Amino acid sequence: MARLFSSYLLIILVIGCISRKEHSVEKEKSQPIRREIFASPGKPSAPITMNYKILSQNLKAGDEIEIEVAFTSTVNSPITSEMTSSGKLDWINSERSWQIPVNLTGPREKLPRLKVVAPKEGLFYIHFVAKIDDGNQKMTKAFSIPIKIGDGPIKLKPPGTVVTDSKGQRIIIQKADSNP
Repeated sequence: MARLFSSYLLIILVIGCISRKEHSVEKEKSQPIRREIFASPGKPSAPITMNYKILSQNLKAGDEIEIEVAFTSTVNSPITSEMTSSGKLDWINSERSWQIPVNLTGPREKLPRLKVVAPKEGLFYIHFVAKIDDGNQKMTKAFSIPIKIGDGPIKLKPPGTVVTDSKGQRIIIQKADSNP
């Protein structure tokens, strides 16, 4: 009798354990999966915006190009700006760096009008690096102004050799750059 009672008790325990596991699995299935939403903070950027207007029209090689540039910021601190160019633009203005006071309530401060001359047709860029110090940290933001000279189409050179693979996809093979 003791053996029968022990066997009966063992069977009840096993059945109880199995039903508990099934119950917990059903419970897990019925609950929605909770996923945490992760928002990447991204790369920090200076709170600076740049507006520009190319004042010259119908640009041809050798023409003087006049550009108006204005910076704004949500931080009441002076913006320092430096400028360079890609290509061989000839600068008529001698200054290439400025300090611009920021007025949050009044009109925007503008740089002196920039004047450059492009020696040939093509696509040129004027690059700006604007810096601001909000008291806690110095922040930098880069901007570029594209300038198309001439009426012809712009032909951009690929940075390497373009080949087509066996699947018909175009691949650019670039030279390796190793710095010792």
